[in-house]
Amino acid sequence: MQNYTSIEDIERDYGKRIKAAGDDAEAVRDLRTELSEAKADFREQQAQIRELAAAKRSALIEYPGAKDFEDLITGKTEDEIMAAAKAVHERAMKLKGSQAPAVDPREAAREAYGSPAAVGGGGGTPPPAKKDPNDEFLAEFARKFNAGEALTAKDYDRYERLRGGRRLAEAIAEGGKRWTMADLPWTAEAKAS
Repeated sequence: MQNYTSIEDIERDYGKRIKAAGDDAEAVRDLRTELSEAKADFREQQAQIRELAAAKRSALIEYPGAKDFEDLITGKTEDEIMAAAKAVHERAMKLKGSQAPAVDPREAAREAYGSPAAVGGGGGTPPPAKKDPNDEFLAEFARKFNAGEALTAKDYDRYERLRGGRRLAEAIAEGGKRWTMADLPWTAEAKAS
């Protein structure tokens, strides 16, 4: 099956195939059946992507220590995502030498995001992933971290720097809080305070 990015792509591709089939009624009927199946498969994949994203958000609320290592939380099911978030949370708390404050995750979510949306609501197609030259480092860091392999302080510093820069860009894009140089851990202003 070809990888489509939208229903329109599917319809365009099968439209060409149906047109090429011409007067062959059986081929046209088969192509129309394939078109319906391809659309259903595409919608199912998009729903699964949204469900996994929701599971990841839920896992980050339940295991707040994993928030700084969000890209290490992966899985193909909700249970796998929760298990990964729990493992990352526990390792992060162990590295930090402290435990997260006892907060009801559902209450924290309501405080941060408001009341839950009505059943059946929800999003469209997520935007395509952006390419970043540091993705290879982040993927390798995630692999080593999840495998329990040794990582240097330099690796952790670079990871923090990269993730902090992304968070800053996201906050600016969302019109978030006003940042000062003292908020950036690698600046002289932050080191002085």
